[in-house]
Amino acid sequence: MPRKDEDKFYGRVDFEQVIYLQILKIGDLSSRIFNTPETDEWQKNALNYYYAVRMLEALLYPYLDKKYYEAVEKIEKKAKEKYEKRQDGGSEEYATENLYLDVKDTIEVTNEIIRLISERMKKLGLLIPKQTWFEYGKVDVDTEHI
Repeated sequence: MPRKDEDKFYGRVDFEQVIYLQILKIGDLSSRIFNTPETDEWQKNALNYYYAVRMLEALLYPYLDKKYYEAVEKIEKKAKEKYEKRQDGGSEEYATENLYLDVKDTIEVTNEIIRLISERMKKLGLLIPKQTWFEYGKVDVDTEHI
């Protein structure tokens, strides 16, 4: 049964649905980073993961504060310093290792940004931290807020 405020042809999309779909996309992209044995694909996949997180950030822009952006800037500055140090001291014979470290740094930066975003989303009530468990033979599901 459609809601009263739904368009009968196109339906309705809630802000929360857009956020959750983006989170699903991020989860999918994160699982594909090392999906191929070709090392040149790793960085591309890691960057797709990074930009999907930045898209989530863009969607949540009105709800993110100055502290958030300062923390992201600090994280990215630290990663850039690591990258530059590795490039200055590196040699061509370790190109594959450096590529792996570049991918690893991209993943670490992205994961830190996700952590910051999830903290803000919990404060907004878009992510509800809870643990759910069940036992075989029991009908009830127990839930505990953390």
